[in-house]
Amino acid sequence: MTKTIYRILGVPFKDLAYLTKQAAVRSNGSAIATEASGANAFVAPFFLFQLLPRILIDVRELLHYIGTLVDERLVEPRDDLISKLVVEQVCAPLCTSKG
Repeated sequence: MTKTIYRILGVPFKDLAYLTKQAAVRSNGSAIATEASGANAFVAPFFLFQLLPRILIDVRELLHYIGTLVDERLVEPRDDLISKLVVEQVCAPLCTSKG
């Protein structure tokens, strides 16, 4: 199922391991945050504060990855969902605003 979704999106299969890791980090981070929120008022903020730098690094890496895919599709659109979104949501507004 994951490969089907990646194919529709246009995400390279070579990136499957990286994106699977990113999804696991997000899921694990959400689970830890949920668990921490159930802790006492003193421990929860401290615990979440310790996780914040790693979460921000992971988010920045993922945004960079997505930005790279978008940049590639701006130059050379393909037959995939990312290209369709780039053309309709990025290129079209730029073209119509110039007219």
